[in-house]
Amino acid sequence: MSVFIDTSAIIAFMLSDDAYYRQSYNIFSRLLEEKYIIISSNYVFLETVTLLNSRVGLEAVKLFRNNILPVLKIYWVDEQLHNNCMNIQIASNRKKISLVDYTSFEIMRKLDIRQAFAFDGHFKDMGFEMLKT
Repeated sequence: MSVFIDTSAIIAFMLSDDAYYRQSYNIFSRLLEEKYIIISSNYVFLETVTLLNSRVGLEAVKLFRNNILPVLKIYWVDEQLHNNCMNIQIASNRKKISLVDYTSFEIMRKLDIRQAFAFDGHFKDMGFEMLKT
């Protein structure tokens, strides 16, 4: 079974002072134990590294790269998907949803993934099931 992991879940797992830390830890542990395929994108990867570096520093980026990244399967956004998602974002006229999120939604649809490991309510708004502890 596959699940898509969002930046919000990774950040929550990486930062023990995050409001969702405990929940994230429990869900992530369960996913690993039950041998889920945990999918993300290079856009989520970039967003995560940027946030970790700005909030904590390069040590957190190294921990992410060495300990979390190896258990993720990264879906690489190509030019066609990028352009498609840009068009969807512009047409939707919803300024609170990022391009990273739109690419996540499209990847999930393309790979027929219904479950999101995320603490971003936009996934639920778009019809995806959000994992709970």
